[in-house]
Amino acid sequence: PGLHEAARRGDRAACRAVYDAVAGPVFALACRIVGRAAAEDVFQDAMMRTFERLGDYRAEAPFGLWVRAI
Repeated sequence: PGLHEAARRGDRAACRAVYDAVAGPVFALACRIVGRAAAEDVFQDAMMRTFERLGDYRAEAPFGLWVRAI
């Protein structure tokens, strides 16, 4: 099982590792789409959705790409 699976089960270290792995690219994408002023809210929403939907990830695409699609 991958890191995302451990995070889905509630492993705090895995959740932190998932966050650390995707936070930079997701925030940068939010800045490009909505501008820096609104990016923080968009970023927080995207990260919450990521953790809510971890059970939906099927490893059909790289995890980081899946997260950025959220």
